[in-house]
Amino acid sequence: MDFTIAGQNYRSGKMDTFIQLHVASRLMPILGNLKEAYASGSTDFMTGLEAAAKFISAMADADREYVVKACFDVTQRQQGAAWAPLRAGGRMMFEDIDLQTMMQITWQVLQERFSPFFSGPQGLASLGAASA
Repeated sequence: MDFTIAGQNYRSGKMDTFIQLHVASRLMPILGNLKEAYASGSTDFMTGLEAAAKFISAMADADREYVVKACFDVTQRQQGAAWAPLRAGGRMMFEDIDLQTMMQITWQVLQERFSPFFSGPQGLASLGAASA
């Protein structure tokens, strides 16, 4: 998936299935927080943001870093006609990526990788029916 943040073009690629499993296990509690936040029927962005911020602030540093690094490991940034990885050898390759950009990139990758898992006929809701 290609996306643009702050005038830079990014491309996310496939995330290893086991890495997806580890990322999902770290993010599962946020789904309950978001469900509660929207239970009143509100779809206000700030309501969701507040619920997400509460969960993220309670995560261990290692878990937060794991999620961000997993997303950065599958993302490249356009450099002229070529694409360069955001991380290589466990190190960030671009010093100009600030906190806001980091969170936006992470959000884009998470949406791409995990939204199909939580919606549609092949999503999480169908797991119980598949084993019956």
